[in-house]
Amino acid sequence: MWLVLLQAGLMASHATVVTQISQEMNGRYLALQKQHQEFAAHLNGQIAAVEHQLMMQSLYTELVWSMYGLSIESVRTTALFFCM
Repeated sequence: MWLVLLQAGLMASHATVVTQISQEMNGRYLALQKQHQEFAAHLNGQIAAVEHQLMMQSLYTELVWSMYGLSIESVRTTALFFCM
């Protein structure tokens, strides 16, 4: 019990320092949280761009193959035949 009273007394006598340190820590936390959110948004944008590029390449490949009467299934079958 005396320890609780001692801690409360110390907190009261050093309230300005405790408040200042608490505000600094809160500010640092908020800055790191913002930095993390910005970085996560950047990575999500990069992932979306790569996914879009892959989708466009896939569509282009299918378009070119269809011009020659090919499909992904026929290309896979041919590739498997030559790999054996």
